[in-house]
Amino acid sequence: MCGCSRPGPSIPRVQAAGQEVVTERKGDEPSFRSNGKPLILAHRGLTTRAPENTVAAVQAALDLGADGVEVDLQVTADGEVVVFHDDDLARLAGRKGKVRDHTLAELEKMEVLDVATGEATTERISGLDAFLDRFGGKCFLFLELKTPGGPRAGQFLKKLVQKVETALVRRDLLDSTLVSSLDVQVLRELGRACEEVRSVFEFFPPMKALEGLPVDFPPDLPPTRWIGPNYMWITRDRVVWARNHYEGISVFTPNILEDQIHLMECGVDLIQTDAPRLALLCRERKLDRDGLRRLHMKSARGKTVRWPEASDSFRGKVLEGGVVEVDFPAGHVLTFQIRAVAEKINFVRMDVERLDRGKGGAISFSALEEGEVDSPGMARMALTPVGEVLSRGCRSWGPHLRFLSLPEAGRCEASVTIIPDRRTRSLFISVGTDTPGRFRLHALKTGVIEP
Repeated sequence: MCGCSRPGPSIPRVQAAGQEVVTERKGDEPSFRSNGKPLILAHRGLTTRAPENTVAAVQAALDLGADGVEVDLQVTADGEVVVFHDDDLARLAGRKGKVRDHTLAELEKMEVLDVATGEATTERISGLDAFLDRFGGKCFLFLELKTPGGPRAGQFLKKLVQKVETALVRRDLLDSTLVSSLDVQVLRELGRACEEVRSVFEFFPPMKALEGLPVDFPPDLPPTRWIGPNYMWITRDRVVWARNHYEGISVFTPNILEDQIHLMECGVDLIQTDAPRLALLCRERKLDRDGLRRLHMKSARGKTVRWPEASDSFRGKVLEGGVVEVDFPAGHVLTFQIRAVAEKINFVRMDVERLDRGKGGAISFSALEEGEVDSPGMARMALTPVGEVLSRGCRSWGPHLRFLSLPEAGRCEASVTIIPDRRTRSLFISVGTDTPGRFRLHALKTGVIEP
């Protein structure tokens, strides 16, 4: 146990719409408020402005107005802790080797790369103590502990947990910090070391132990204070269930405005996102679904955008009035490209209708951010194997992906509203279905919203 004696949970928790819950602080230190709305945290900082997990990225997020940041922690060869996501140095530092093979002093001298260009920046890897000295008490912190690897994994894990707990207690930051992991072993070690730490169990759907929620509390979950699912897991019923078992609910990482609206409607307590500006606009302006659709219509001046020219692989026809009919074979999605306006609020929307009624099913709608305006063969409408789209996504800034259920009537509105990165020149759009069938797509609209 950490030996600290502190009162019960005081991290903001939204218990009812409009209810204000304030974290108590002493002296002139800031309060962290929810006011019936979720906290908005920048995932790894504002990564559109500076390399992830760097001081510059965190400061940029706070300057934007985010309530705080999510950052990742790795243990070093000498048992210290650094703010760094990957276990190896190749992607972010351009070096061979693992983080755990270098000392804190060695790592703090390393420049962090601009991942998009591969070029070095003036930012360096930050140690946890230096990071907390700068930002502790100034914002809400969400610390994700990465699982140590290698032959000394168990020893490194104990060091990681001990260092994090000591650093937070010494600075009196337990009330303004959440500590998370996707690894049950890490969370159990954290619980043994200091139960007063506000721990978060994060997971990706589907997770079989939770698929049937709301149900009785599953016996094999780690004993954490918060639960932190991927945003796609969230429904109203699951939020109600989680409130009966946890102090709070955080989600990661919704970057589309439509998903952020859904999460705020469901009543989650904390949203970590790569698009904090969108989330802040959503929270402050109270954009609902109808309001968003009106913005889409107004920004496009009510006119339907012309569909791209069809390629040879397109199985369907383009009709008058901006209507497309297409036969989806198994394992294929409809793809095309549109120009994007970087750093503006871009949207793409369309109506999707299933013509072979009664089958229902789900629609996937995604946008991949790309640096090229016209990639070979992709500016036209095409039916593309899903594998090629997934491979393409690995080379893009995105993806931004939504899943929508088709009602019995077989029709829905599909849209994505995003703020592309400053390097983005175009959006690669993908429309797919979980089962083969014939579909009608119409009322394609694209545009930029000026809030």
